[in-house]
Amino acid sequence: MDFHFYQSPQNTSDKVRFLKVSLSFLPLFIVAALLPVFLGLVKNPVTTRSSANADQSEFTVWIEPANVVVNHGSPVTLSVKALYEGGGKLVTGVVVPVRVDGLASIQGASVEYKKPFSGQVTLGSVVVTPQKAGVYKIYITPDQLTFQNLDNKPTVTVSEAILTVR
Repeated sequence: MDFHFYQSPQNTSDKVRFLKVSLSFLPLFIVAALLPVFLGLVKNPVTTRSSANADQSEFTVWIEPANVVVNHGSPVTLSVKALYEGGGKLVTGVVVPVRVDGLASIQGASVEYKKPFSGQVTLGSVVVTPQKAGVYKIYITPDQLTFQNLDNKPTVTVSEAILTVR
């Protein structure tokens, strides 16, 4: 027994028309599917480092809090913090001299840290006592840092603190 199926020409033309419309919107569907991936890359970009940068170590030192407002004659204790990214190497010790502009006395003007470290650490603290009202800058000079037992001096980045006295 032989079976034959009859298909109307209109039914076939509808399928061809649907296929053509679907193919014309295909790029839009692909963009809609990839849009979340692109947005994720924009929000959290992939960072790469060159091998030449891997040999360079970075040492960042700063004073916290960065902005302080006090009354005349009130001593302020400021923390000296550091971050060392040396690619697995340790800083075995560092001496950080802290300076102040203006009429203020500084106790513990040189912070010394003798423990080996890598990563973020609090090196110590200084006490600043302003003599009169005004704005004082407490800062660290990068050239005056002294590192112990480091073959290559790292790239040093510093930031300052501002002391406002009423």
